Amino acid sequence: MNKTNKLILFISFTILIISLPDSFNLKLYDITNDKRFTLSDTTISTIKKLKSPLKIEIFLEGSMPNYYYNFQNQIKEIVKLFINENSLISYDFIDPYDLNQKDLIFQKITALGLSPEIIVKNINNNRKEYKIYPWAIVSYKDRSVKIRLIDNKIGDSEEEKIIRSTALIEHKLIDGLIKLTIQNKPKISFLNSHGTSKEIKIFDFKNSISKYYEISNFNLKKNYTEIDNALNYLQDKEILIISNPTEIFNEDEKFILDQYSLGGGKIIWLINGVIMSIEMLYNDDSKALAVSNQLNLDDFFFHNGIKIKKELIKDLYCAPIVVATETNSTQFIPYPWLYYPIIKHKNLFNENLLNLLTKFVSPIDTIKTSLNKKIILASSGYTQTLTIPNFIYLNEINNKIIPSSFENKKHIIGIELSGNFKSFYKNKIIGQNSKSKIDKGNSKWLIISDGTIFENQIEKNKPLKLGYDKWTNNIYSNKEFIINKIHEFSNNKTYLNSRNKKINKILVDKIKLIENLDFWRFFSIVYPFIFSFILYSIASLYRKIKFNA
Repeated sequence: MNKTNKLILFISFTILIISLPDSFNLKLYDITNDKRFTLSDTTISTIKKLKSPLKIEIFLEGSMPNYYYNFQNQIKEIVKLFINENSLISYDFIDPYDLNQKDLIFQKITALGLSPEIIVKNINNNRKEYKIYPWAIVSYKDRSVKIRLIDNKIGDSEEEKIIRSTALIEHKLIDGLIKLTIQNKPKISFLNSHGTSKEIKIFDFKNSISKYYEISNFNLKKNYTEIDNALNYLQDKEILIISNPTEIFNEDEKFILDQYSLGGGKIIWLINGVIMSIEMLYNDDSKALAVSNQLNLDDFFFHNGIKIKKELIKDLYCAPIVVATETNSTQFIPYPWLYYPIIKHKNLFNENLLNLLTKFVSPIDTIKTSLNKKIILASSGYTQTLTIPNFIYLNEINNKIIPSSFENKKHIIGIELSGNFKSFYKNKIIGQNSKSKIDKGNSKWLIISDGTIFENQIEKNKPLKLGYDKWTNNIYSNKEFIINKIHEFSNNKTYLNSRNKKINKILVDKIKLIENLDFWRFFSIVYPFIFSFILYSIASLYRKIKFNA
């Protein structure tokens, strides 16, 4: 065999070895520093429990921007990791514009309500529009769930969006699997008395968590006369959510909440410290008086180490509101609204969440107690506070914002309490009729000083998605945040471990790339052959030395 044939044989063998893992789904070692190709232990455990075939269909094939092909490859690698753990899993990449199946595919896309991602590129001064569908359909037995694979964040480049979405591939796929296979759902109850959030305003909140939990409503006003009956009802509820109450809690009602908590129940409090909303400003005077939200809970909270102050936070990092111009009532202009703090990414204590939108929030102070306190949400470091009562004017949007007038101070607006709670009613006459009064017990609370933080907007009497602002088309992570916290409260480790993966951002310098485009094209073509030739030369040299020895 001459040298040329040997070289061809060696190169062919090298290519075959390189392609083997892709062809046979062989297990590879993950040498990436962010371990992007390593599944969490809980994900592996969940996958191995599958007893029937699971099919993953990904609508990400065909003509796309280059970085979407990279995203496609990342998805493929993660799915292969799934298959390595359970051979009952299969996948298929679908081109929505496949001429042979286009009509059938688009019937399916329409029926499932899959919205497209429209990307416009300027290539060599020519406008090119891509319309892609970054969705996956996961099917198991007779059920299926749709998964949006792309996360949009205001101000992100397309590459940054892909990087964040890549970090969430495992989480989103395993989340879909959980929804399809969950059997015994933990129970969560929403307080529907005391003027709490209307059903239509928390529709998407409840609908989203109902995929993981059994949801019920609890009327504290109706049940408080029979304290033990109320506590028996709440006994198997892991979490009680109190969203935006507006009516006073009496002592018997507070006692029930106290005892539920000491018995191991967890409470999520979404409480406005101040009564104010943007709708209150839409009047002839364009002003409204902000007053304290009197709920008779201050002493209850203080006993457990927190105080919601009767103030409003004005934050330099804020969301806009849209207001009609004086000359044209159909033309809306966005203005920064200091009373809508945006909770920035770095304050969220979770790498893969976007910003949160809050409205008319109050500072939370802490008092030293034996309970553990963890700050969950905080304002930016550029704030002012407005004491209450006080008038708020819509025309404040016209005031010049002077950054130097803002304090360099962060305010707590969300805090978590955990540990051994002591009863607020110990040695008090309240609750004496209860057959099993508890003096202390382990629990967990989440208190956020925004009652509307998990309320969705409404359009034509229909609820919109939680986190979507119809006025600005901005999307916030309010829904993802609360789902995360509920899973954390219920100790759903499978969901949390897959969510918290982080992909390091390594972005290409586009200007340098364009300047050296010819070199990199040449390098990408020639390098594999040079590498193969070097390997061949080393092997040949080794053989000569060995046989000449």
